Amino acid sequence: MAQINNTKKPPQFDGTNYGYWKAKMTTHIKSINRNIKIWHTVETKFEVANLAQPTVAEEEKLQNIDIALSVIHDAINQRVFEQIKNLEMAHDAWKKLGESYEGT
Repeated sequence: MAQINNTKKPPQFDGTNYGYWKAKMTTHIKSINRNIKIWHTVETKFEVANLAQPTVAEEEKLQNIDIALSVIHDAINQRVFEQIKNLEMAHDAWKKLGESYEGT
């Protein structure tokens, strides 16, 4: 099971200076467990064929998605969180943040 070994606090995002936060957050997520698979769950849309019975590989990806989404949640303030609180996939949350804040 994947664990978060990076104990450094993620960079905080308040809805401003998105490009700066995105660059720092990308590096932060990539540094978790030195496991690029966690970052891939942010970059790539992932779906499980049968959520009730995921394969071992799918289960690992789901755990990595949960880790990445948790880190994203920890990095944003309440106002920003309101925009992604119902999204269950790290990729979807990351994409929504980009759509909402790119250029700020």
